[in-house]
Amino acid sequence: MALRKKHSIIAEGSIHFLARENDDVLAYERELAGEHLLVLCNFRPTDVPMPELPTVGAKAGEKLIGNYPGIKEMLRPYEVVALCYKA
Repeated sequence: MALRKKHSIIAEGSIHFLARENDDVLAYERELAGEHLLVLCNFRPTDVPMPELPTVGAKAGEKLIGNYPGIKEMLRPYEVVALCYKA
């Protein structure tokens, strides 16, 4: 709830689903007033390749939340991560 109150993009941003062909990962981007939020969720008990990300996702961003420390090139088992980028 604290993140939702601090970042209006979570509730109000437009949403674009990414990597729709990948059944292992739910990936989406939200955008609001030049701010981007990228959310990645791995639904498998094994590592899965990171999906191809939009251009904004290639920049260093602030990790808002995640259930593992840091960010790796693969999504770890059942990993969820949300990254915020400003344009």
